[in-house]
This record gives sequence, structure tokens and C-alpha cells, in this order.
Amino acid sequence: MEEQEESDLANAAYRAALEAWMEKEKPYLNPDFQLTDLRQVLPLNRTYLSQLINTEYGCTFFQWANGLRIKEAKRLLTEQPEMTIEEVSKQSGFSYRRNFSRIFAQETGMSPSEWRNRGGNS
Repeated sequence: MEEQEESDLANAAYRAALEAWMEKEKPYLNPDFQLTDLRQVLPLNRTYLSQLINTEYGCTFFQWANGLRIKEAKRLLTEQPEMTIEEVSKQSGFSYRRNFSRIFAQETGMSPSEWRNRGGNS
């Protein structure tokens, strides 16, 4: 087996382990979630973890984590209409509502309130 094929297989295994952990534990909901927290599942150094995220997801760790947080925020906005935007922000893993609203708008093209009012279509 060639070196590239071995690397691809390893990355696929790492990705599967990472996604299973993320789905089960949802560590990204902690505002202090960091790249090095991935070592709980993948015993790799920081540089390799960063490269793995970049290769497998086509973005930086922070973009990836924020994407997962926005996915959770969309779920909450849809399933918990009584929650305030502030509560959704905190429950989704954002430290500050302003950051949440900015990142949400970058991802969806609208504010969390607009998204909720449109019935979550985006």
C-alpha cells in the first residue's frame, strides 16, 4: 500500500472516531472548546489535528466548531421557539451573543431572529 493510501485510511478512521465523539458528547457546546480537546479521542499532536480538520473538512478548527454550533442553534431556534436568542446563543456554545449573531449571519445570510421568523429555511 502506498504512503498516501495509508494516510487517507488513517484520516478516514480519525474522522469517523471524531464524528462519533462529537455526536455523542457534543464538546463544541462548551464555549471553551479547543483544538487540543480533540486529543480525548485522537492521540495526535496539535499540528496534526489542525491539518486533519483542514484536510477532512476544508476549513479551520474554529470554522468547523462554529459550524457545528450554528447547526445546534438552528435546531434550537426551530424546536424551542420560546427560547430567547441570548439563550440559544449560550446553549449553542457561544460565549457572546454578538459573536453568535455575526457568525450566524455569515453562515445563513440572516440574523437568528430572521431565520426563526422565516421558519428556519436556509
